[in-house]
Amino acid sequence: MYTDKRIKHIAQQVINHHQSNDPQVLSKQLDIIILPSNLGSKINGFLQYHEGANKYLIHLNNNLEFHDQQATIAHELGHFFLHKEFNTFKVKKTSIVLESKLESQANTFAAELLLPDSLLKGTNLCMSNFLSPERIAARYNVPLELAKIKCKQNKTLSTYYRRENFHNNHVVII
Repeated sequence: MYTDKRIKHIAQQVINHHQSNDPQVLSKQLDIIILPSNLGSKINGFLQYHEGANKYLIHLNNNLEFHDQQATIAHELGHFFLHKEFNTFKVKKTSIVLESKLESQANTFAAELLLPDSLLKGTNLCMSNFLSPERIAARYNVPLELAKIKCKQNKTLSTYYRRENFHNNHVVII
């Protein structure tokens, strides 16, 4: 199991190593095949190891909006980097708690990948009283859930900046 801090570090290493935080670019560089399919209304995507081809595949619901597809690929990359050794189909049958933890970790990875600190640092988005996760999601075209995760990760930093902005009478308008 990983801590949120460790997941942030892994996501940053991936970004630095591949010089990109774009999930489609990363998938291509990692030789992970993205297979768009109609997966219905309940499944956004899933990661699969194809033993015969010795490749990983991301099955992606082609009914999703572009930003949801990006988030889904980022989430599945989270499973790739964090949970390759788990048989997730077996996990789903045996432990709801473990499954929930793995999904939460993949979501945290997706948030850190799509909203890296370097992207948010210049605008103080999570550190400002004036921008909510809703506005961050809209500005960076990511699902609200990921913006909420990122802001929750930065909550301590956010509290510090709010206090500093209040004491220094700074107003941040974006």
